[in-house]
Amino acid sequence: LYLSDVLVVKRFFPPLAAGVYSGISTVANIAFFVTGPIGAVFLASLKRSDVVEVRRQAFFKAFGLIFLLGGGMVGFFLFSPHFLINVLMGDRYLAYAHLLPWLGGAFFCASLTNLSVSVGMALRRQRLIILAICGISLLVFLSLIRHASLDQIVQNFFLCDLIMAVAAFGCAWPDLCPSSV
Repeated sequence: LYLSDVLVVKRFFPPLAAGVYSGISTVANIAFFVTGPIGAVFLASLKRSDVVEVRRQAFFKAFGLIFLLGGGMVGFFLFSPHFLINVLMGDRYLAYAHLLPWLGGAFFCASLTNLSVSVGMALRRQRLIILAICGISLLVFLSLIRHASLDQIVQNFFLCDLIMAVAAFGCAWPDLCPSSV
């Protein structure tokens, strides 16, 4: 959900537009790669034998860190995309700077998805296979029906990543909260 956007753009747009888009996407990926190590450390810290309370505490600590770091990056993308693109990529990319907040938001949602999926991976939950198939299917479907502009493609990725973040959290929820039965 965070690397295939460039492949989709390369499929539907000329090389010049795809190249400039790749530059914008590279900057937006900062929101994912700043938070990636948090998910990896969280995954390594989970054990199947952990009680729910320990899992929940670790999850919400990691979630808070990702929210602060990734959300901060997205805020920076939102309030100063032209400045950031100009400094990191150059003025040739400024025409597409408006895509940076959308892409940053999409990659931030992908990092939240990654965190929730880490719970399922650590506990070996089979439902992740269904979640992955649904996410990929949604992304392919949206890309096939909405690809007239770069804005549409970026919005497809944002929507898919947002839905996947919510769905992944829903899959992780039973493993984080004890049942009230």
